[in-house]
Amino acid sequence: MRALIAILMLYPGIVAAEQFDAGCKLPFAAIQEEHPIDKACGIEGDADQAPHQAQNRAKNDFCETATPVEATKVTLKNLQTAVDNAQPHIAHGCRYSRRPT
Repeated sequence: MRALIAILMLYPGIVAAEQFDAGCKLPFAAIQEEHPIDKACGIEGDADQAPHQAQNRAKNDFCETATPVEATKVTLKNLQTAVDNAQPHIAHGCRYSRRPT
C-alpha cells in the first residue's frame, strides 16, 4: 500500500489528467461535442518536450484575435520551400516518423 501511495505522489498525472481548457469561449461552442480526449489532454497535448508543447499550444489556440490570413496550397508550398532553403538541417515530419527526403 505504501508503494502505491509513493507512486501516486511521484506521478500525480496518473490520478488526475489535465482537462483541455482553451482559455476563452470557443468560436464553435454552439456545435461543440465532447470527446474522452478532451478530459485526458490539456492544451499542450501529450507532449513531453518543450518544442512539442509549444507547437501544441499554438495549434490549440482558439483565442487568437488577429485578422485571419487566407492560406492556399500554394502559400503553404512557398512557406515550406522558404524553410527548406533557409534551414536545411531541420528534420520534417512528426516526432515518430520523418518525411522522406
